[in-house]
Amino acid sequence: MSHLVYIKFRNDSCRHDAMVPVSALIKEYGEDITSDEVLRRARCTKCGFQGNNQMRLVYVGKSSLAQTGSGVNKDSIKI
Repeated sequence: MSHLVYIKFRNDSCRHDAMVPVSALIKEYGEDITSDEVLRRARCTKCGFQGNNQMRLVYVGKSSLAQTGSGVNKDSIKI
């Protein structure tokens, strides 16, 4: 699979879900686009509604590889 990280969008108005490869968004809008800007621009491909969307990063691939980035930085833990 050429795309491993996706952004999953959910339109709360019509309950439509869509997954877009992060690489496609970077290719279309450039490396400097922010997640806020992506969410603001998102338009439902089912009903055309723009706004009231949710967005999540989704990793697609082997579980062991996905978990390599899930470690906790112990320097940032406050006791």
